[in-house]
Amino acid sequence: MEAIVIKSVANETANVVQNDTRVAPSKTYSPIDTLSRLECSRKEWEEGAYRTSNQQLYAILAECYAFAGELGVTESKQRSAALEAFYKERGYRIKKDTPLMTRIVRAVFGDIDRRRLSTYSLVLRAAKAEQVLATNLADWIEQEGGVQEIRMSRSATFVSPKQKVEIAQQNFDSLPVLANVHSEALSGLSDSDFVGCDCVLLATQQADSTYAVRAVLRSNTAVNAAFVSLYGCEQEKHKAALKELTAANEADGAMKAAA
Repeated sequence: MEAIVIKSVANETANVVQNDTRVAPSKTYSPIDTLSRLECSRKEWEEGAYRTSNQQLYAILAECYAFAGELGVTESKQRSAALEAFYKERGYRIKKDTPLMTRIVRAVFGDIDRRRLSTYSLVLRAAKAEQVLATNLADWIEQEGGVQEIRMSRSATFVSPKQKVEIAQQNFDSLPVLANVHSEALSGLSDSDFVGCDCVLLATQQADSTYAVRAVLRSNTAVNAAFVSLYGCEQEKHKAALKELTAANEADGAMKAAA
């Protein structure tokens, strides 16, 4: 009997021959099919192994957080002694002035990348500052966007997507009205429950410089994404204006120096 094995493009050079029969041709995919297949694999990974891995990490961090909880004097000394003995047994160096969270994270996660240790420690200290309960830590980390998002949010220059939306919304009313769009079709989509609410008009720019509005989006996701984009555009305008002003001042200073 002939055995025919169909392989993906990733293994197209591998063919199976049994009993001196003909070689089965490998299945090939078009570029668009390959991208679609990879997209499906990414979605499965995000909802499967990636999500499960993160949940397991958050559970370990929650136990570290609980281990660092408030204790009486005697229990606190016992914990410190246990950490010191654990470090000695593993051959880790320990500094007396190292924050408790960091010492616990180092004990649990070992000699991994220092940046990861710093990130995990910072996450736990941030949770403590916000008085998050150990039982709620995993949910809190996920709601905050993950450990990396929490680490970045503690940077002095970091602006979270939520903050960008709020800033853009505050400045939105001060922007000039570019046009008032009206049509019978748009009127049919109007809803009195949304009077005064922001929405996104999805349009296509035409060759005659007009815009063909094809959809009205009211979801928070679409509106917030638009505000985040608006924030970015306004920041770029601000940077460009500041750069132009700096260049003008430097040119003026050079002219005065030459005189």
